[in-house]
Amino acid sequence: MTTKSWMYAQMEAVQYEMRQRKDMVWLFELTAPVASYPGLPVINLEKEFGRIRVNNTGIDEMWYAAAVLGCGLAGVPAIAYIPYQGNTMCFEIVAEHVAKLRHMSGGQASMPIVLILEESGQTPGFAGQHSDYEIDSYYMHTAGVKTVVPSTPGDAKGLLVAAIRDPDPVIYINPAGLRTLADDVPDEQFEVPIGKAAVRTGGSDITIVGNGPSM
Repeated sequence: MTTKSWMYAQMEAVQYEMRQRKDMVWLFELTAPVASYPGLPVINLEKEFGRIRVNNTGIDEMWYAAAVLGCGLAGVPAIAYIPYQGNTMCFEIVAEHVAKLRHMSGGQASMPIVLILEESGQTPGFAGQHSDYEIDSYYMHTAGVKTVVPSTPGDAKGLLVAAIRDPDPVIYINPAGLRTLADDVPDEQFEVPIGKAAVRTGGSDITIVGNGPSM
């Protein structure tokens, strides 16, 4: 167990999985897959795995969401990291194709892909046109995809591992306002189960349900 930042925990999860799967790819724009934290080695996915597997795309969220979809149809595990200003741009791709193709193929086509959608919330400095409003609701009500929203650095790692290993497409909402968090995170690879709520505080009178920053 080591103290790690939110981004470091995520990059550690991806680095391990990419070392196990030599065909796994990561596509991104703007947010480079690089993480550092005092006392820990720098993780740079592009430097370690090369431009073929870790590619900085142009500013075209629909294109590289579709590219990751194509990877999934070919059986290649793939991740697209889509920054906050583009997280709704790929909704049509998700709703009309990503969510349907496995079922349209009668289950023959797996879809081992993850779309990491950065959620800005009402974070100061992100500009009004880039602020999100409940994008998790858009995706969690889309049949055929799974949606997760981590709340802690431990969740950030464990849910990402679970999402990568899931044969179904997973929408991974990444709250940008939580990227400054640091906490103790297991060094070994582990999964946080998808679809199982984390009980933060026990009680007997009321139930409060939340996700992401509200947790």
